[in-house]
Amino acid sequence: MAEGGSGSPDLDPLSTYNSILKGIDCVNFTKNCSRASISLTRRLCRQAPGERLGANRGIRDVVTHRWFQGFDWNGLANRSMKPAILPNLKGPADTTYFDKFELEMEDVLCDFSGWDNEF
Repeated sequence: MAEGGSGSPDLDPLSTYNSILKGIDCVNFTKNCSRASISLTRRLCRQAPGERLGANRGIRDVVTHRWFQGFDWNGLANRSMKPAILPNLKGPADTTYFDKFELEMEDVLCDFSGWDNEF
């Protein structure tokens, strides 16, 4: 998970906008991110499409990245891989493995400025 430069997420929209303009190389990743996962993320998120991982050899660039080293791509394609986690579900509507969140309700302000009249 990435963090803002100060160690906490930016809450100011202008600060967020400026961080986006700086690009992926300015993102500080948490210490629990491996070097391979950071490399994969940065190479997939390049601003210029021609510089992104996969721009040269397509999916081969991605699947041969070191983060996927040891991954059984053939097993995935053949549907023969064992799942990392096999949940014990009580039925099709069982949400036991999902986080619980409180429903947040907020009033939505109507925008009558007319900015979208030409759509």
